[in-house]
Amino acid sequence: MGYWYTYDDGTAGATLTPTAGMPFTFTAIPAGTGPAGGGPDGGPSTMAAMMSGMGFTVYGARMGFDLNSAGGTATKGSYNASAYSGISFWAMGSAGGVVRFNVPDKDTDPSGGVCSGTGANQCTDDHGHTLTLTTSWQQFSFTWAELTQQGYGYVEANIDTAALVSMKFQVNSPTGTFDVWVTDIAFTQ
Repeated sequence: MGYWYTYDDGTAGATLTPTAGMPFTFTAIPAGTGPAGGGPDGGPSTMAAMMSGMGFTVYGARMGFDLNSAGGTATKGSYNASAYSGISFWAMGSAGGVVRFNVPDKDTDPSGGVCSGTGANQCTDDHGHTLTLTTSWQQFSFTWAELTQQGYGYVEANIDTAALVSMKFQVNSPTGTFDVWVTDIAFTQ
């Protein structure tokens, strides 16, 4: 139970669509170009989460959703996904675009109260995986064990799948323009 959102580093003059803090709307995938089999009738997907922008110079821009946040409240809860072995989704974007897919849990998200501050205890060193997007749809599938931290903050041996907080797609301080499209996100057995 959650909602989609975008946020960014606030670089003056940079642009992000959908605008950070505004209601998130999904984007229609041009007819016949979506990934096969993900649509409601088993045909190609027709809608996707999409963000585009340019000009960020600090940490970039992110799009994501909380897994347990009623009605868009500031209070985030955790979600127990321990019955699943991992996650799968389809994505595409700017040619050669590098995107970090992150899965914060109660230990790496500030809402969990475990991490804080800076240095070895810093929050947001989430388990995730770096993706290289192309202008064609690609399916990405990861087991929980394949998601790793980047090594700059609070360290945990394994992602806590019984207490996941959200899922995020992050473009780090890109040069030029970027776009990221994501659809058909599902837990895998």
